[in-house]
Amino acid sequence: MASESFLIRLLIRLPRIGAGGLLFFSHLILVGCAPHPAAVPPPQQSSLQITLQATPTKPRQLDPTTFTVRVADRSGKPITDVAVTAELAMPTMDMGRNAVVMNLVEPGRYDGTGRFTMAGPWTVSVRAVRGKEVSQQSFPVEVQ
Repeated sequence: MASESFLIRLLIRLPRIGAGGLLFFSHLILVGCAPHPAAVPPPQQSSLQITLQATPTKPRQLDPTTFTVRVADRSGKPITDVAVTAELAMPTMDMGRNAVVMNLVEPGRYDGTGRFTMAGPWTVSVRAVRGKEVSQQSFPVEVQ
């Protein structure tokens, strides 16, 4: 209980410390309690390769766009035992959730259709889950 005795001594000396000292000690206590950046585990390196193709290559707002996602291992072998999802987001404005259902078409190839609701810059975030392994890749798309 060394911390308790420190706090008691601090409270006894509080009138002599003043507001500036109190602010300084409060800052020390808060900073000392913050999580250390090294405590956050680094992201795992994915062993999956993800590519995206949009058709048409220059999508137009509200028109259907077909997304083809290819998923392969590090050696380039197509992966079939993976759940693939795609999320369309506009970085400059919240357009709500816009998910694309991706279906396995052939080994390593997943297709889905979605619509961009507005012209401008968009991001397609593709997520591939294989057991406990999660891979995510984002792709910029300019919508006409």
